[in-house]
Amino acid sequence: MSLHQSGQVLPFATVGLFVCALFMYFAVSSGQLVDEKMRIATAADAAAYSAATVEARALNYSAYATRAIIANQVALAQALSLASWTNYFADLWVNVDHASERLGELLPPDDLIRWAQLQATLVGEGYASAYGGVDPREIAQYVNHGAAAAITAADLASQGLELSESLVRQSLRAGDFAGSAGRQLQIAAEAAKISDESARVSINPGTHGFDSFLKRYGGDERGRLADVVRRSRDDFSRQRQWTLRNLLGFLGSRRLERTGGTDLQDFDHWAAVDDFTYRDNGGLFSGSTEDTVARGWTNVGSAPESGSLSTQYLLPALFSGLPSIVDIGSLDSGRPTTGLSVLATKPRAPALSAEAAAKAHPSGRLAVFDGRMPGNVVAALSRAEVFFERPDDRADGRSERGNLFDPYWRVRLVTPVPADHRYAASLQDGVALP
Repeated sequence: MSLHQSGQVLPFATVGLFVCALFMYFAVSSGQLVDEKMRIATAADAAAYSAATVEARALNYSAYATRAIIANQVALAQALSLASWTNYFADLWVNVDHASERLGELLPPDDLIRWAQLQATLVGEGYASAYGGVDPREIAQYVNHGAAAAITAADLASQGLELSESLVRQSLRAGDFAGSAGRQLQIAAEAAKISDESARVSINPGTHGFDSFLKRYGGDERGRLADVVRRSRDDFSRQRQWTLRNLLGFLGSRRLERTGGTDLQDFDHWAAVDDFTYRDNGGLFSGSTEDTVARGWTNVGSAPESGSLSTQYLLPALFSGLPSIVDIGSLDSGRPTTGLSVLATKPRAPALSAEAAAKAHPSGRLAVFDGRMPGNVVAALSRAEVFFERPDDRADGRSERGNLFDPYWRVRLVTPVPADHRYAASLQDGVALP
């Protein structure tokens, strides 16, 4: 008995091929969507990181500029110290006979080596004056002219550094308006286009706190800078002193005191002084004696002055005071940070069908996280943070707070803050803000 059989393979094969084609289509569409998401996310990260890196470099430049200002102030103090010391030495040269007489009253000295060195110096000065025709006051005037040039150069350099630091910060604003992200926006756009030529970026102004993060310290707020400058002086500028005594102290405390130093008297005045004074507290039958054998001094500020007990010198120096500097606004913050957030968008590829896009994207508030924007646009949100971190440990084992005296500002990508999500959501159609 034979049964009649008809073929069913072809209809099933046709349906199967159609289903496979649909799966293939959705697979390609989904792959293209994932690729678009990855590219726009990469573009957002690159844009945020690049723009924040410029801010970190600006902070580090401010730190280098502040250090250079300190170095120039130290150089200024060295030049002023040298002029004062030369004035004193010339005055000692002029009064060499008087100094030799006082030196002889210290026999026997408590430091024979220093006494011999000082005696040899005085003998050499007397010989040079008597037989060499040397006028120490002329030498002192030459030194004062050289010191004035160095002081003026250091002051102009400090002013130039202050101006350059201000220009660097202003360049980030692109001159648009206070707090604008004009320059960062340009850099962010250029970085995003490297990842995706069609990417467009915007910076959330509500979470971009670069300007409010910084503060200019001028006027009476220059105390921290003045303190660092004072502590940065070299030993010669800070203190120039020694004491030579009579060994037989029980007969009366006779001594020659060499004192001197250079100090920032206030924010707008440097002063240096060098003294060579003979003192005798007196014994049982005599009173005390104080005799200034030689003195030299210099100061700059409102009116530069230079002189000694025997001569006044010309010091044509310019000093406009300590410049203003920029530092972080909250000096008490242990871990100060700033940063910016970037929203990157791009048109969705036209090959994606409306059905595929609808299935791939949820609606409502979550749309921004999946990239759904009005006008068939894919979007991504990224934030970069600028933070302070030393690359190595301090030698003294102490931790260091963030500041603009040290160039240790770096960048990292972080999670966008809630305000960034609200900013992105506000750009969507039909999404109410919380």
